Amino acid sequence: MRKLILCLLLFVMLSSVKAQPGWNLQFSSDTVSGFYYVGFPDISKGYALRAGQVFKTSNLGLSWQIYTFPRALFYTAYFLNKDTAYSVGSTGGTLIRTYSGGTAWDSLYEFPADIVSLKFFDVNTGFAGSYQGKVYKTTNKGVSWSMVLQVIEDLDTRIESFYFPNSSTGLACASTYISAGPFSSYSTRIYKTTDGGANWATNYLLNGIYITEMKFADENTGYGSTLFSGVVKTTNGGVNWSQVYTSGQINCIEVLSASRVYIPGAVTTNGGATWQTQSLPESSFFLRSICFVNINTGFIVGGRIPNDGSTAKILKTTDGGVIAVQQISSVVPDKYSLKQNYPNPFNPTTRINYELRNTNYVSLKVFDLLGKEVGTLVNEKQNAGSYAVDFNSAEFNLPSGIYFYTLNAGEFKETRKMILIK
Repeated sequence: MRKLILCLLLFVMLSSVKAQPGWNLQFSSDTVSGFYYVGFPDISKGYALRAGQVFKTSNLGLSWQIYTFPRALFYTAYFLNKDTAYSVGSTGGTLIRTYSGGTAWDSLYEFPADIVSLKFFDVNTGFAGSYQGKVYKTTNKGVSWSMVLQVIEDLDTRIESFYFPNSSTGLACASTYISAGPFSSYSTRIYKTTDGGANWATNYLLNGIYITEMKFADENTGYGSTLFSGVVKTTNGGVNWSQVYTSGQINCIEVLSASRVYIPGAVTTNGGATWQTQSLPESSFFLRSICFVNINTGFIVGGRIPNDGSTAKILKTTDGGVIAVQQISSVVPDKYSLKQNYPNPFNPTTRINYELRNTNYVSLKVFDLLGKEVGTLVNEKQNAGSYAVDFNSAEFNLPSGIYFYTLNAGEFKETRKMILIK
């Protein structure tokens, strides 16, 4: 108990350090397991799970409570609301449930295979995906499960994620990686059901692509993180996919809208046409889960795995990781200036240019007619020069109307008006 109290006090102290712009390391500890999952079922309450422990916050990560369950292996989870959740471990496939926001868990069911993905519609009905390419369904709160899909590949196939726009129609992402020396291969099949999982009649094959996580902005537009192919995108509900970002291994993805998508270390605000790199502290560790509470506040969890154990880490940003701004000239201007956005009026995007006479900490924010802040476009230290930032009103769900944008840079402050017409 004394050790747990000291751990809690240390973690609260680490969490209270003033955050810098971009992504900040909020928590780090040497332990037997890194984090596997992070999720926020409501605006302030969130959870980070690893083997044997649940980290719970009720204030957007400013402080965390730690609950220890020595025999629980929290590999993946699904929260129905701020108190009710299901989780399952990678060893033994034992499903557990909480009605108390993670302070206590009950064992429900032991799967015959290790489970890597969960999806629940309500407290009764849910789906689980296994390492061995099987999909299970429950209709009685997880007490019993029946297999509703067996992928024809082999034991190297995993049901990595689900997407269900409603309780009848859904997709299951089955990814296969067969390691055979120089002849290794990988692929993904997207299985579809239109009758609540009773039948999975349609599937789409992606050769040479291993999707690790699949998320959708709507029924047509979705994105997938991959092991070896960066980010892939579909605009027809998973029938066809195209590569929109090239990188190495990516284990998780967050889709805030059809245009704004995050992966650890990069963000796109125009549907994958271009990506902005984001700096991550200690970026070498294994990143397993990413979650955004709103357009600015997000979390990434994981753990680097050296020879002597694992290192569990939580990253947090409160400014979207610093987004959508580029320096277009390093020539030092004669004075500070904030230009009129163009086009104006606009729908839904416009560009804002500004100039900095000196290096300064800069903020560029958007306000409505009542003076309420509706978006932060820049929040970082910038060198002298000329800059441009693209503002997409659709990402902020803004209605037509008059808005103001304000640039603060040291003692310089200027505000201009812009008009959104839909």
